[in-house]
Parts: sequence; C-alpha cells; structure tokens
Amino acid sequence: MNRTPPTTTHRLRLRAISGVVVVVIFSFVLLVIIQVSGSSGPRSTLSDSTFLKLATRATGAKFVATYVVRGTASPLIQDGKVLLASDPTLATSHAMNNEDYSGFGQYYAYVFHEDNGALVQWIQKGPDVSWCLKFRNVNAGRLQCTSPTAYVPSNSYAYQALPFIPTTMLQPVKNFFHGQPKRTPPVLTEQSKTFGTLRCLLQTSGVAHLRTCINRGGFLVSSTYRRGQYSWSVTLESLSRDPTTRDFTILRKPSGTVPLPPVG
Repeated sequence: MNRTPPTTTHRLRLRAISGVVVVVIFSFVLLVIIQVSGSSGPRSTLSDSTFLKLATRATGAKFVATYVVRGTASPLIQDGKVLLASDPTLATSHAMNNEDYSGFGQYYAYVFHEDNGALVQWIQKGPDVSWCLKFRNVNAGRLQCTSPTAYVPSNSYAYQALPFIPTTMLQPVKNFFHGQPKRTPPVLTEQSKTFGTLRCLLQTSGVAHLRTCINRGGFLVSSTYRRGQYSWSVTLESLSRDPTTRDFTILRKPSGTVPLPPVG
C-alpha cells in the first residue's frame, strides 16, 4: 500500500512538536541541576563540619569590622550598622575575679548605629563593662555613658551578646544542623572583589533558607536568611586585623548610671 507523502503543513507541525519536546527535556535537566547545586558557584572541597570549625575559630581572633544589618525578624533587634572590635589577647591583663562573669567576648567593643537614630555602645574588658546609650524612650535621645562596672546578667544579656555578630550569626547555622536531613548541605566557592575567595554554606529546612559565607580565614562575610515574608541579611563592609586603643574607648565622659532599655 502506497503512503501519501507528508504535506508542508504536516512537516512543520512535526518540527514544532519536536521543538517543544526538546525544550521540555532541557528545562527538566536545568531544573534538576539547579535543585542539586543550589547556586551557580562551584562546589568547595570544604565539608560542612570543617566550615563551622573555621568560622567558630575566627570569632576568637583580633579584628575590627563593620557590618550592615537589614531585614525583618533580625536576631540583632534593629536594622543599622555595627562597628565591632575584638582583641582577646588583651583579656589576660584583666583579673577574672567576678563570679558572675560569663567569659563571653573577653575583650571587645561595638558601636551600633540603629537606623531609627538610636545608638548603643558596649565595651567589655574582662569582667568589667561600660556602655553608652542614645534612646528616645530612655534618655530623650541624649548620648549618655556609664563608668566601667562589674558585669552581671542584669546588665542585659541581649545587648551584651547579640551585636557580637560573628558569634550571633553562627547560632542559626548550628540550629539548622539539628533539623538537617542526612545529606550534607553544599559548601560553594564564590569570589568577592573585596574579601577574595569565599566559602558559602547553603542550608534548607522546610521553607527556611540560610546562606552563610566566610573568607579563607573563616571570618564571617555574610549571612542571609529567608522564610516566607521574614528575612534578614548581615553583610561585612570592612575588615581589619589591627584594633587600636581608640576602638575600645568610650564615646564620651561617663555621666552616672544609664539604664539599658528593654529588649524587643
């Protein structure tokens, strides 16, 4: 039985169907690649456990850093800019004779310029702390500072601990590990014009996504979190390894006791 040669219209229809099939197959393959890699950056040979060890060890180093904080539901209470300095080597010159001393941070200071105009400075030298505040609902927006005093938990743990960003931002990383599936979360390699080669750990738990990047020395460069309408980002703006006395100097002459505002 003779077959009728396909018409031009029929040939065009076959080509269109073939094209659709190719597009569908390509899209499926691309989707699989994206789901597996999670990013366009190449995979690092660094394991997730080694990533965490490097990042934790870096929190005990000398540094001066500036971070920008943005987003809803941020662990850092408010959006703004944090100037942070740490020098654990200086803690040995301060006697640890305070039974309430937590040992956190040892010798560090920060100035938190919040976007709403408020300002908090905290200086911890061994067991002694001093702070400055400029809060509208506490001291009518005037900058006031305290003299050094022994640290006790009632000084307000949140203001003492949270703006020490490298440590604070590693806590969500540890929390994600508790609910992490058995497969190892990927660590990717990226390039930063300012901070060189970065290792970025990608973690997912349900609808929550956390991306944490460190430099070669393990120092935190960025932390980005997303869960539905809630998100935050903490981004390193500048970094130096040479803190000076000025970084641990109170902003103005102490003027008595300045109460810390409630958190939240």
